[in-house]
Amino acid sequence: VGRGLRRAEGKSFLTIIDYIGNHKSFLNKVRSALQIGSGVDDLRAAVAQMRVGDFELPPGCEVTYQLEAIEILESLLPAKRANALHWYYQDYKDRLGVRPTAAEALHDGYNPRATGAASWLEFVRANGDLGSSEGEVLSRQGDFLSALETTPMAKSYKMVTLLAMLNESEIPGSLEVGRLVGAVRRIVKRSASLQADFGDALDDDAALRTLLEENPIAAWVGGRGTGQTSYFGYQQGRFTALFEEPTATRDSLQGLVRELVEWRLADYLRRAIGTSADTAFVCKIIQSETRPILKLPERERAPTIPEGWTPVLVDETMHEANFAKIAVNVIRLPGTDANQLPEIVRGWFGPDAGQPGTDFRVRFRKVASGWLMEPIGPTNNGDGPELWRRYAREQIPPLFGQEFSTSRWNQGFINLPKDVILLVTLNKSDLNKEHAYKDYFESPDTFHWQSQNRTTQASAHGQLIKGHEEKGVRIHLFVRETKRQESQVGGFIYCGQVKFLDWQGDKPISVVWRLRAPLSTALWEKLGKRTDT
Repeated sequence: VGRGLRRAEGKSFLTIIDYIGNHKSFLNKVRSALQIGSGVDDLRAAVAQMRVGDFELPPGCEVTYQLEAIEILESLLPAKRANALHWYYQDYKDRLGVRPTAAEALHDGYNPRATGAASWLEFVRANGDLGSSEGEVLSRQGDFLSALETTPMAKSYKMVTLLAMLNESEIPGSLEVGRLVGAVRRIVKRSASLQADFGDALDDDAALRTLLEENPIAAWVGGRGTGQTSYFGYQQGRFTALFEEPTATRDSLQGLVRELVEWRLADYLRRAIGTSADTAFVCKIIQSETRPILKLPERERAPTIPEGWTPVLVDETMHEANFAKIAVNVIRLPGTDANQLPEIVRGWFGPDAGQPGTDFRVRFRKVASGWLMEPIGPTNNGDGPELWRRYAREQIPPLFGQEFSTSRWNQGFINLPKDVILLVTLNKSDLNKEHAYKDYFESPDTFHWQSQNRTTQASAHGQLIKGHEEKGVRIHLFVRETKRQESQVGGFIYCGQVKFLDWQGDKPISVVWRLRAPLSTALWEKLGKRTDT
């Protein structure tokens, strides 16, 4: 290029032909030219902007990409991959026959914002889970519903106000401020965290009215946090929705609004858990090279966060955690080198802990002995496995009153005093031939399983398999499609107790089990494909 730019008589321009290969390094040129982030979503958004030329560049600067170049860039972008939220959403439907609400997903440790779609409700619609009237509402009121998902919340006021309107069946509609004050008070009185938000004004009608008028009402009316669009008005003491909805679909609108409001409130209240900088701090579980680690909050906001190796109590056992600058990446037992952190958090939250699309969190709390690490939200409770739910290997032992150990629970046949646990991987394409047992569903309620190569019908294990009912032993079947899903360790779906039906052969024995509860149609379609042929 330097030589070509040398001036010469009769030379008025220079043509450069750059043979661009379909290589991902080409994407780095886009990052440099447009000064965008390193994430794939940043690139995907930038390529979309190229088609319309919508960039914020310094005055006098211009970046132009021809259509052919844009198409090359689009072909180089990684395909959108299903994240843990997508797997959870489908598993939830498989187990319960209905979709999860946004608040239910959040409660179970998944991030409703991580759908990859324009919004949570658009994601639900793309999965075919909105009724016809709900689809009409989303098409008609999409801007308002999207605003509910994204409007900032420094306090709970905006969502509590909308929940009060919903409880009075006034969305869309109009509510006199006196009734609004009463409806808000009834909601707030049910939650200590919400009461802390509203303070002394909660017990004084005039003060609560002023708080509402100066905060949530002013924000909704002024379009603050909704792109300057006013979805509500306030005149002569009445708070009024400025949008309308036909009577036939009014209930559907209220249902969708309630789902989003309850999610936003639950998310807000969850952020408030254990945030005292002096006595506790909360870490989100994220991933580093497919392993879960704990992302620390900003040290300026939590100055008591330890540094370096620190004693930490986990599940009543003293460990030591390495508090680096921004994360805790290793937790180990004193005097050992093995990192226990993945086992701990997967034992609490399951195989998805830290994966994209999740929002699992732990809290470090000061106690007499130093620091205690504990999970936030639902975890294994020792009440036994839930039918059709997906579990990490580390989660399964506590369901039967056992402790996890790699040597014992990495096997496929675990013999307990009153239970036998079958841990089965259906697709064994990545296993050695000697371990590629023929395990598959013959029908929605029968499962073909092979024992280890050394097991005979006359052996103790063989007699246990056939006579488990007479011996009072329950057989539990856990299956997973593959050893890894999307480069992550796969979880096992609990298929319930099974009963011996028939067997044949030795070393190994081929056994047919009868499931007490047959697979649903969705699970049969997912799990019923033979992978051994």
